Amino acid sequence: PVAGILGATLLSGPFVAGNDAGHAYNTWPKMIDDWVPPEWLTAAAAPLSRWRAFFEDTAVVQFDHRCLAYTSVLSTLALSAYAAAQPLAPAAAS
Repeated sequence: PVAGILGATLLSGPFVAGNDAGHAYNTWPKMIDDWVPPEWLTAAAAPLSRWRAFFEDTAVVQFDHRCLAYTSVLSTLALSAYAAAQPLAPAAAS
């Protein structure tokens, strides 16, 4: 699952670059004055009819990429914590 999330984050990056979304929304953590841009709320309200917004709308693409990045960091930290809590195999310990 972590590799899939990281892959989705990496794949969403070119959409940000192609839309110049990084230049349009270069404030952090808010996107200009909103935590969640209204364009994303509109697209998320009817995803089947507005599916192109997830690939073409500057605000939606940038917000999706940010959310995927946050999820990537949190899932990687959780996997690291889980791995650190596991005991070593006897062969690896010696």
